[in-house]
Amino acid sequence: MINYISYDDLLCIGDSKLIDLADEEYQAIKEYKRKRAQETNVKKESKKRGIGYHPINQPFKDSVFHHFFLGNDSAGAYIPKTLHELYPHDRNNSEQMKKINGEVFKWLADSQIIC
Repeated sequence: MINYISYDDLLCIGDSKLIDLADEEYQAIKEYKRKRAQETNVKKESKKRGIGYHPINQPFKDSVFHHFFLGNDSAGAYIPKTLHELYPHDRNNSEQMKKINGEVFKWLADSQIIC
């Protein structure tokens, strides 16, 4: 004879595990979609502005893409939004770009993204 377990019994057995797993999966999917949307928006904006898109790192929460404009207009990195807003810059002003790029490269080295 086969013993069947009711749905209520199943929930009582592993209710917390089911909820935890569902929440973890939900958060992982949500984060993946956020990264993809951010990356897609950056690609569209870069194309619209006539510059390329070649990131050296992956997007993360509260990050923005910063183009380096060091001869190769397409290279850049995702950096914290606060760092990007700290230094007003324009690709046509080399002094401003030198300042922010110096801070960005320092942050990338401290984060061990580049050596």
